[in-house]
Amino acid sequence: MVSPPARACSRANQLHPERPCGHRQSPDAEQDTAHRTTIGARSIPLREYAPAARYAPGTPEFLFWQTREAALATLQLWESLDEPITKWARSPNRSLLDLFPDNARPDLNSYYDGKSLSFFHYDLARGMYFSSASAEIASHEVGHALLDVIRPDLSGSLLPETAAFHESFGDFISLLTAFADHETVAHVLQQKGRLDARNIVETFGEDLARAVRLVLGATHPAAKPRQGLNRFQWALPSTVPTSGDPSVLTSEAHSFGRVFVGVFYDLIRNLLGSGRTPAALRKAVTTAGRLLIAGAKGAPLTPRFFQAVGRVMMLEDRNVNGGADDRAIADAFRHMGCCSVRARCWHQRQRSPPQSAGP
Repeated sequence: MVSPPARACSRANQLHPERPCGHRQSPDAEQDTAHRTTIGARSIPLREYAPAARYAPGTPEFLFWQTREAALATLQLWESLDEPITKWARSPNRSLLDLFPDNARPDLNSYYDGKSLSFFHYDLARGMYFSSASAEIASHEVGHALLDVIRPDLSGSLLPETAAFHESFGDFISLLTAFADHETVAHVLQQKGRLDARNIVETFGEDLARAVRLVLGATHPAAKPRQGLNRFQWALPSTVPTSGDPSVLTSEAHSFGRVFVGVFYDLIRNLLGSGRTPAALRKAVTTAGRLLIAGAKGAPLTPRFFQAVGRVMMLEDRNVNGGADDRAIADAFRHMGCCSVRARCWHQRQRSPPQSAGP
């Protein structure tokens, strides 16, 4: 359990985020057998399992720091785009969210359940798989928690597109966090020059996909990484299969969410245009991230939730940017077959925004 002094430190840190508790070394602290850390609502973990140092991959110390730093990077990214998180949506203590780098039982999984972020391990015979060793998976789970803060109503929705959006939002946040890293941006631009080819950012969950292939076979839906560059086209969830291999778009949330992942990645590409510099990419990513958050906040809860998010993104662009990027938004949605007619009609209208963002 987290000690009372650590909780007191968290409350102080809410007022003084420039002095994070996590930077204070405490080698004499009792080690939590679950290796649990806790994230304060303004992005500060409370306890250190081990002093900051280089640790071998797969060790408890490595998993602690890897997950902690990935979570902090994600929250730092969020606060660069939107208001700081001051409380979590469903945690028993609204200012704290527990994080378990290895939840002590074998599973090819990780999840956010409102109370905590949990990660697991699995013995692959060729080596141990740890979901928390992947910074992008940790960032994805934090993305669920962030969306839960701004749209708690989505978690209880039974609509297929809202569940799919929740999964895609985790991927978006992971992608945005990766693009906030200067070395990663430099690597992607140096390697490919632009974003229209496979790269280390648009490909999500390689290690998880490999583990799934080894354990569950190549036809399992999660046996291939998810991609920002994909050709999946939107369709009514009721008209697509309920299951299938990775090449098939199904109504399962992770699978169907790939449509909106493609929309969002295309939006970044459209905003980047012919730009090839880190500054141009950062501008495109920042613009796309802020439009996405506005869309997630403002979209009405409707069966056509992807379309609703797109409409609010269009309105946000007109209100904030004078409609400068409405073509980029419309083309991204149209390319994936998502609400293309409505987006095209919007683009052909006069600049004055419509009175309602409803369906």
